[in-house]
Amino acid sequence: MIHDGSATPLDTRVAFLWDDQYLYAAYQVEDPDIRASMTGFNDHVYFNDEDVELFFEGNGYYYELGLNALNTSYQIRWTWVEPLVREQRYSELEELFKSPDVLYYVAREGENLGRHADLNYQLPGCKHAVHIDGTINCPDVKDRRWTVEIALPWDGLRQISGGRTVPPKPGDSFRMTAYRCHQDRSTRTAKGWTWSVMGNDNIHIPERWNHVVFVDRNA
Repeated sequence: MIHDGSATPLDTRVAFLWDDQYLYAAYQVEDPDIRASMTGFNDHVYFNDEDVELFFEGNGYYYELGLNALNTSYQIRWTWVEPLVREQRYSELEELFKSPDVLYYVAREGENLGRHADLNYQLPGCKHAVHIDGTINCPDVKDRRWTVEIALPWDGLRQISGGRTVPPKPGDSFRMTAYRCHQDRSTRTAKGWTWSVMGNDNIHIPERWNHVVFVDRNA
């Protein structure tokens, strides 16, 4: 569970690979009753559906990608505002708040300014696919799982890295995490299951995500 790392009733697994072109992620999601309904552009699928989410932090930015079992995705680029003000990067600030569809989260404890979310963001070259092991939206049939494959190009992640070297070199690390939003239909509540133990129900605390070290398996 997201708040304390305790076991979940259904299994969720994630694995990562990388090469000079892409960061790859694959999810395996145990689910005896696979359902999904949201199909619109950048629909925030976790409002109604089970989804899996991937988070990648650069320097001053982080990226969020979520997918439901219909392969409907949403993407967000998050920008911390304080560094832009401190470094007098006013043109970038102006461009941020010209975006037509944004969120602004006020500062948490210890921050001077909050963060900006571009809700129309699309990571250039992002690829993803979903496979269903079962029959979606058919509760009379017992399903097994659904799997998700994601490929994030390093060329696109340069917009998130904030000047950090991508593709990374062996031994480099980035903060990342993986998340599942589980819709408990018996209680009509959503529960967060995550790779990184957060200590609360908020996944948006990058300093508590895992440091993922990139290694060369042939070395």
